[in-house]
Amino acid sequence: MGHIGKEMPFKTQNRGISDGIEKIPRDPMPMPKQIFPPPDILPKGGLIRQIADYILETSVYPQPVLAVAASATFVGCLLGGKVASESDLRTNLYTVALAPSGSGKEHAHKILRKLVAECGLDRHLGGDNIASGSAVFAALSHEKRLLYLLDEFGLFLKAILDGKNQHKAEIMKNFMTAYSRSNSSWLGTDYANPKENPRTPIINPHLCLYGISTHQNFFEALSSSNGGDGSIARMIFFDIGEKSTRPQKQSGLMFPVPFSLVEKIKNFSTIGGNSGSNSGSNRENDPLVMPFDLDVYEQIDKLDLFLQSQCAPTDVMRAVYNRETENTIKLALIHAASMGNRTVGMESFGWASSIMRWSTQTIITQMERHVSDNVQERHVKMIIRLIGDGITRNELTRKTQTLTRRERDSILADLIESGQIVAEMKESDGKKRAPLVYLKA
Repeated sequence: MGHIGKEMPFKTQNRGISDGIEKIPRDPMPMPKQIFPPPDILPKGGLIRQIADYILETSVYPQPVLAVAASATFVGCLLGGKVASESDLRTNLYTVALAPSGSGKEHAHKILRKLVAECGLDRHLGGDNIASGSAVFAALSHEKRLLYLLDEFGLFLKAILDGKNQHKAEIMKNFMTAYSRSNSSWLGTDYANPKENPRTPIINPHLCLYGISTHQNFFEALSSSNGGDGSIARMIFFDIGEKSTRPQKQSGLMFPVPFSLVEKIKNFSTIGGNSGSNSGSNRENDPLVMPFDLDVYEQIDKLDLFLQSQCAPTDVMRAVYNRETENTIKLALIHAASMGNRTVGMESFGWASSIMRWSTQTIITQMERHVSDNVQERHVKMIIRLIGDGITRNELTRKTQTLTRRERDSILADLIESGQIVAEMKESDGKKRAPLVYLKA
């Protein structure tokens, strides 16, 4: 593979050794009350940080986690066909931001659309909705460096995963194909009349997506089979928490995009000889191969050994673990290129690995808590979530009014008998009857 032209603003920098992987918890399976994002999720500099800063400065409720999710995915799209790892991994990301309603999660979408328009990159932005799997292929045939910004992603997933509409069902299949073909060819479909419907292969399609959703809508769309088939494992999750409080409100004034940011985005979009368009020749210029520093190779080996050592009793866990190293490398490539480097150092890898460790723990924990394959299992998990740190019988009854008393009592009895919860009488002040409280065992 070759190198990108001189116009790319890369420069080599010496990196200090980070202990990103050394801080990995040895057992990723305990279910904490809240899975917190890395405290240093905002990069120290580079294009990711510049875009994230603009998102945060113009937001009424600034959310650093969501700003990083959006900016990293956007930069990954800009770098499509431009950089690759030595194993030929590319920078195509599927990211999902999970946040409660009213938390300001739509703002990053709004800013990315504004940046796309300001920089004249509209051709790289996919539609607000997708009609069918063939529409994904058609869009990439026209423009193979493509970013989808999908609002209400949970409802979107429900529509394409419920199996009721075959055209919609093919969307996830084509998402998975596009993800895996970013460094090869997507040949498309052969028809009985090839003269009228010729096959048009896509060389190195580069599809990125950034979806936003509430927790409830997202996990209600899933079943355990979705976790095991690899579709969810390809995604990187940025979860600010189901009960997270709004950050301090600020003015949210929409000031113009800084000229320096517009110029830097345009530069990233045009570096090298591959514009991403499929017009004319479908051949891609060779991307810049970004090698790892020696310390990074050691940390990748440690990460692989760690993931192999984990007991993965479910298909979901195995699929997620199998993708963690790959997505870590993709994020590290994007961070390093964003910082202007030609190699991937420990700063980039430490940042990427901390995000992916958090993402892996998040999706495994949340799927265990939320995803059900039948109505009974969904009711059981709902009651376990509601019990949390403790809940009175009256409060639990109010929050589960969709259940009959018999259904509720049966579930509670089974949970007590299996040792998952306990029932205790709360101390009374003598004026009222002591309430019954349910607690996790």
